[in-house]
Amino acid sequence: MLLVLVVLCVALYWLYQNSKKRPPNFPPGPPSLPIYGSYWFVLLCNYKYIYKSFDTLARWYNTKLLGLHLGPLPTVVACDLDTIKEIYTRPEFNGKLDCYISQARAMGVSLGLFFTDSDLWIEQRRFTLRHLRDYGFARRSVLQEENVRQEVMDLLALLNSSKGREDYDVFHDGCALLPQLFCPGIINCLWSVLAGDRFPPEAHKKLRQLADASFHFVKDVEPTGGALVLTPWLRHFGRKGFGFDGLVKGTGYVTGFFREAVKDHKKNYSEDSLRDFIDDYIQELKKNDSKNIVNSFSEDQLLLLATDLILPTAATMPAMLTFTLIMLLHHPQVMLKAQKEIDSVVSRDRLPSLDDRSSLPYLEAIQREVHRRQSLLPLSVIRRCTEDTTLNGYFIPQHTIVVPNLWSIHNDPELWGDPENFRPERFLDEEGRLLRKDVTMPFGGGRRVCVGETFSRFTIYLFLAALLQNFTFSAPEGKPIPGIDDIISGFSVSPPDFWVKVVPRN
Repeated sequence: MLLVLVVLCVALYWLYQNSKKRPPNFPPGPPSLPIYGSYWFVLLCNYKYIYKSFDTLARWYNTKLLGLHLGPLPTVVACDLDTIKEIYTRPEFNGKLDCYISQARAMGVSLGLFFTDSDLWIEQRRFTLRHLRDYGFARRSVLQEENVRQEVMDLLALLNSSKGREDYDVFHDGCALLPQLFCPGIINCLWSVLAGDRFPPEAHKKLRQLADASFHFVKDVEPTGGALVLTPWLRHFGRKGFGFDGLVKGTGYVTGFFREAVKDHKKNYSEDSLRDFIDDYIQELKKNDSKNIVNSFSEDQLLLLATDLILPTAATMPAMLTFTLIMLLHHPQVMLKAQKEIDSVVSRDRLPSLDDRSSLPYLEAIQREVHRRQSLLPLSVIRRCTEDTTLNGYFIPQHTIVVPNLWSIHNDPELWGDPENFRPERFLDEEGRLLRKDVTMPFGGGRRVCVGETFSRFTIYLFLAALLQNFTFSAPEGKPIPGIDDIISGFSVSPPDFWVKVVPRN
């Protein structure tokens, strides 16, 4: 009994001492404990879904801005729409966390787009957006729509075949394996922009291996970084179990994959005939070399930049298409209504195009509702406060970690009324027209908004519209389909692998 009292007194004394270490006027939140700080309480609330734990703690402390320590790092988590919008618009919240993740994936230096800031990030992002637009990545483009259409046609041909050709491992006997079915076509859409080429069906297995590496990365790395950020020294005691393997293997595979493309481009480079983004970047490197210009451009930077584009594309876009079909499998009346809308607007004579998008409001509402209901990136990309400032009346010290909790706003009863329900109609007015206001933020916001938002939205639309135009999906006999909330949590959420029956529509 005496020992219990001693332990209790020591614990209370620790909490008291630690509470005094909180910055003055810091947002309310749980106290800090040894090693992981407040992260112990986060894990205690919901170790499986960290974003739900943040939301629970914010409600417990009756605050929209949760203050805590993730290990030694002072951290604030924004859990409401107005606060997150303000974070996105203020430049002092655009910094990036300098941690083991950014070092391990980039050969010990800060490279790429995801984990960089300052002049490097500004220079590389500006160059990337300017040149990717030329190939239809960040805006609507006839060329890019045609590239996507080619991938859609290949997918339809596969699903209409009886044997599955080279893709037998993901489609046979009228059943398809998701999300792997979608990976080659999605990657090809991006590859045509980056490398000016596409992989034929006989090379799809190679693309699925690339997608597997991407899924490995997003599944192994926790949304807040977990052990990778808080206790990186644990990697010396075993790489598995803490996300280190997924980080290194996923990034390494994608970087190696892209390195071969860069080698081929350097061999066949012609300044008079620039074919794609790689050629544009090589031209910039040669220009800098000829003028002895020292800046952020390098071949290693190109490799990590491309990795930051390929990794999320290869994992999240097939995941979003899969989550959409899971929702439709659980709500067949929604699938039927979308098919009727497509039939009335497009008919069966041709494939849906981007010109049809404004005439298919229900299909667009489905996409918005899936983004809301699933929150593919439940915690927006973690930011760092670059100077002392205030937010919601609280003091936020320099170097504080800032986490926008998108899951909270996508599941806020004050915004949605019944957020637990899948209801596309919430995005339509009484006459069935699409509401102009959309407060979902699946791609983040501000200057750190995902550079692939436009590309992702129109690519998923073209795939989904064509699939629903031509096929009906159902559960295979004797094989269950995942539940709506059956997800794999990680850096982004992923669906479990499952088979779906694909029936051509008459």
